[in-house]
Amino acid sequence: MASSGLTGVGRRTEKGWIVPVASVAVGDEEILKTKIEVIDGAIAGGTAVEMLLGADYILAHHIYVARDQRRIYFTYSGGRPFLTEKSSDGPAKSAPVDLPAGKTRVEAVANAMATPKTDADYARRGNARLAAHQYADAIADLNEAIRLAPKNATYYASRARAYAASGDNGRSGEDLDTALKLDPANGEFLQMRAYMRLERKDKAGALADAEAAAKVTAPASLAAAGLAFLFDDLDQPARAIPLFDAVIAAHREDNKLGSLLNGRCWMRALANVDLDKALDDCNRAIKRDGMQAAYLDSRGLVHFRMGDFKAAIADYDSALKLEPDLAWSLYMRGLAKDALGPASAGKADRTAATALQADVADRAVEYHIGG
Repeated sequence: MASSGLTGVGRRTEKGWIVPVASVAVGDEEILKTKIEVIDGAIAGGTAVEMLLGADYILAHHIYVARDQRRIYFTYSGGRPFLTEKSSDGPAKSAPVDLPAGKTRVEAVANAMATPKTDADYARRGNARLAAHQYADAIADLNEAIRLAPKNATYYASRARAYAASGDNGRSGEDLDTALKLDPANGEFLQMRAYMRLERKDKAGALADAEAAAKVTAPASLAAAGLAFLFDDLDQPARAIPLFDAVIAAHREDNKLGSLLNGRCWMRALANVDLDKALDDCNRAIKRDGMQAAYLDSRGLVHFRMGDFKAAIADYDSALKLEPDLAWSLYMRGLAKDALGPASAGKADRTAATALQADVADRAVEYHIGG
């Protein structure tokens, strides 16, 4: 299975694959019949390591670092060591793998996480369980953290995430409201509530939260980029552009630079402003990260706004070759074909796009496209 945008040490992202492997050995531990992410190339230019262990592996182990011995000791504490396949709530239900001769199954051992004593202990374990998609257990731990420290806003926000992940949006919203009563100037919490309000069709409330978040979010932080995309969802692309300006200026060596440039390209195209600069942003993103469907889709809209319908169609063709079910690319390609003529040349694309996303035409009209 193909995978993209893998990151680790350094500024670059890499294309890769999720592959089944017979076994992965780390020290004396061997994990049988699992899946891992791999890249076709060296990590960090070949100067560092051949394998990186991520947070998924660390969450499944209790790790001790002995600097004076230059050794790391670890014990298995339960859960999935590799989370390339997301579990729903708890460990996998599949039957245990038959062990080869000479191998002994290792059961999860008790550790400090298994016996929390303070609110911080419960919160750490709750967030670890949330990261492992064990939502019911995460909520139980965060309940206890809140019982012990009922004025800690972060605990309510963490439980809001757990409730949302488990599908309980009502309780998630109540927890977010409580978190913001305790910490009203927290930009992260305001963004979370804005997205939740947007899902409930409360656009005015979401916009109020977004503007409040903009006042307290550091302009150069990546959180400001998330806020920019929120303004896009609120049909305010022009409001998002200066947010991207500050983030891009501060993150020129970041491995997310390509997606940031694409984001600003997209906002400029939606707002129909600075189209030459938008085209430069998209070209830089593609040069940096390669031909990605999202980048080609953005550049297609820039060409469409410029009236270069042949170039727009070429970009949408390339985007749809990579991801055939992009409703927006299909719809916009149809409009570009209509513009070149005859007037019904793009009807098949527009019909296919509407079948994939019923409101795609309405979305275009919001940005004064088509209609």
